Amino acid sequence: MEFTSLRNLAIFFVDGNTELPDPEIGIDPDGFLLAEWCRSNAATSMEFLPDGSIVFVATMTVDGQEGSQDIHGTGGREHALQTVRPFINQFQE
Repeated sequence: MEFTSLRNLAIFFVDGNTELPDPEIGIDPDGFLLAEWCRSNAATSMEFLPDGSIVFVATMTVDGQEGSQDIHGTGGREHALQTVRPFINQFQE
């Protein structure tokens, strides 16, 4: 486990006003911590890198629409949170 990644994940959830549902926490093969939210029509993953950036990916299908809506990117806390929040909000409904 990469301890700086663990620290960055912990700071993400306790610092500021994130108000997110509880994620599943995992470790990728490189030792970086992941926060993941999954349900039948949506999935979101955030990987916490040692340099403080977050790699994020999310996908969601919408009833009555063909295909899925997908995003991915890398950025700081606010950018990642703003980008994935619509996908994570699917888990609070």
